[in-house]
Amino acid sequence: MESNRFNGKAGTVIEGKGLVDGSEQTYSYFLPKKFPDDLVFSNNTIKLLANANLCVGELKGLAKNITRSTLDLFIKAYKRREAWLSTKIEGTNVSLTDVFLSEAGNKGKKDVGNIREILNYIHSLDKALKRLENGVDINKDLINEMHFNLLKRVRGSHRNLGEYRRVQNWIDGKTWQNSGFIPPHYEKVESLMQDLFAYMKREDDIPRLIKIALMHYYFETVHPYEDGNGRLGRALITLYLIKQKIIEEPVLYVTPFFEKNRRQYYDLLTKVRAEGDYLSWLNFFLDGVCQTSQETSKKIKILIKLREDYHKRLKEISATPLSFTLADLFFENPYWSIPHIIEFKIKKNYPLIKRGIDNLLKIGLVTEYTARKRNKFYVAREIATVFESD
Repeated sequence: MESNRFNGKAGTVIEGKGLVDGSEQTYSYFLPKKFPDDLVFSNNTIKLLANANLCVGELKGLAKNITRSTLDLFIKAYKRREAWLSTKIEGTNVSLTDVFLSEAGNKGKKDVGNIREILNYIHSLDKALKRLENGVDINKDLINEMHFNLLKRVRGSHRNLGEYRRVQNWIDGKTWQNSGFIPPHYEKVESLMQDLFAYMKREDDIPRLIKIALMHYYFETVHPYEDGNGRLGRALITLYLIKQKIIEEPVLYVTPFFEKNRRQYYDLLTKVRAEGDYLSWLNFFLDGVCQTSQETSKKIKILIKLREDYHKRLKEISATPLSFTLADLFFENPYWSIPHIIEFKIKKNYPLIKRGIDNLLKIGLVTEYTARKRNKFYVAREIATVFESD
C-alpha cells in the first residue's frame, strides 16, 4: 500500500505489527476516521438525492399496490438475481440461468461450488430479513450469522466463519506487499464495527440514503472478515433500507449498478480513503439507487403485464385452477421440471401436473428447454428474459 497516496482527510495511515499471510510482520494500514457530520453537499448531490428519493418512492408505491401473493413471486426471483450479481462482482463465473436451473433440480456437476456460493447468499439474506421482521437490530450477532451462512461449505469456509478476522487482510493485490489497500488492524475491528452499528441506530438529520452510502464505504473499508466482505456489505444496503422503512419489501438492490460500473465502484471507494472525496462516492451511489429503482419498477410492470396476459389466455382455453398455479410458479423461477414441481411445490400426481404444463405450452407461456423424453425442463422465455437482461 502506497502510504503517500493518502492525504489524511478520511483516515490515517498507521504503522503496526500483526499476523499477516501466516507470520508476524510490520506493515502500514489505514484507520478510517469516524463518520463525517460536517459534509457540505454540492448542488449536484442535493439534486441526485432528491431524484433518488423520488425513484425509491415510486418503487415503494408500486410494490404496495401489488397483491401480496404476486409480489412474493417476484421477490423470490429478484433475490436470486441479486445473489448472482453480487457474487459475480467477486469473480464467480456462472450464469443466472445456471442458478435458476440448479434450484429447479438440474443438479449437474458444472460449477457446483459457484452455485452453492450464490445459494448461500440467498439463504443468508433470507434469514437476515426474517430476523429484521422479528424486530432484531442490525448488529454484530446478525452480521456474524450472515457471514456464517454465506461461507458455509464454500470457498473461504476455513476462515473464521461467523467471526471478525484475527489476521490482517488486504485488497487488490496477490500479496500484502504489493496490495492497493490494507484495511485496519484486526485488533481495531471490534471497536470500528461498534461505531458502525451505533451510527446505524443514531437518530440525526442526515438523509438516510446518504447514511447508507457512508455506511457501505465504511464497512468495505474496515473489511471486518477474512472473506465475504463485498457480498455482506452489499446485502447490508438492502437490510438498512428495510430496517429504516425506506422500502418495505426487498425489491431494491443497488448491486446491478455496481456490477455494471465495477471499476468506478472500486475506484470511488478508494478515492474516499485516499483523498477524502466523499461527494463523488455519494453522487455515484445516489445515481445508482435511482437507476436501479427505475429499472426494477420497469421490470415489475412488465412482469405484472405478463402475468395478467397469461391468466387471460388460460381463461380463454378454460384451463383448470392448477394451470394458473403452475403459471405463477414460473414467475418465481422461469425453469421447472415436473418431478421437481411435484417434490417441492405441488403434491399432485404426474399426469395432472403434465396436463397443466400442456396448457402452459398451448398458450405459449413455456417451451421445452431440454429435448430429452424424461424429466424435461420447461422454460418461460419471456419471464426469464426480464430477470436475465440488464
